[in-house]
Amino acid sequence: MASKMAQKLLDAGDSVRVKPVTVDGTIGLSKSYPVEVKSAGDKGMGVFATRNIKRGEVCCYYDGLVTFGVAKGAMITGEQGYNQAFANDLVLAGFKQQFRVGGCAQMCNDASTTYTDDKDLKYLKNINVADKDIAGMGMAFVATKRIKKGEELLYSYGPQYWQIHNARAKKGESGDMQAKWDICMNKLNDKVEPELMEAFKLYDSSGTELTDYIARYMLAEMICEAQHKAHI
Repeated sequence: MASKMAQKLLDAGDSVRVKPVTVDGTIGLSKSYPVEVKSAGDKGMGVFATRNIKRGEVCCYYDGLVTFGVAKGAMITGEQGYNQAFANDLVLAGFKQQFRVGGCAQMCNDASTTYTDDKDLKYLKNINVADKDIAGMGMAFVATKRIKKGEELLYSYGPQYWQIHNARAKKGESGDMQAKWDICMNKLNDKVEPELMEAFKLYDSSGTELTDYIARYMLAEMICEAQHKAHI
């Protein structure tokens, strides 16, 4: 059952996937972008310039699935935690890996790993890209200064991200959505049709293939509808 529903969404993927942004800043897909994804050492993977990038130039775009509300975005992205709110309560549930040319802005690292102060000048000096909403249909990362070939693109996650991250670390929380999903399932049990419950049990927060993201998108939509009907 779940595989058929996932295939249905795959067939209609354009309706849920973010529209790519060209290097000129318009909606569409360019043949090439001035970046590549590779190892960034202890930070994991990162995005790097493949040539000198001018200030104001589109470097890449944030690729993922578009949904409404932070909660559904968190369900879709799973334990990866790649979410970006951009327009009218729209949320991009970002992919952990690059699926399309230029679709890797969600993989850009923060300019620090400890930032909590928005007046930290040393931190701010290292930031070289900023996000730009493109007509409410996509998001591009634009160079805020000249970026030399081989340099890593560094973004600002903002103080709130690190405050939450540090608080979770102190409490020993992993940030995995699976536990929250299980709690939601327990509340829904016996209140929705049995076949839907079977589909909900297939939820896996760790998968990083495109089909995994789309399956989570499908389940997030179904569970929100079931919650509404069950008045939870």
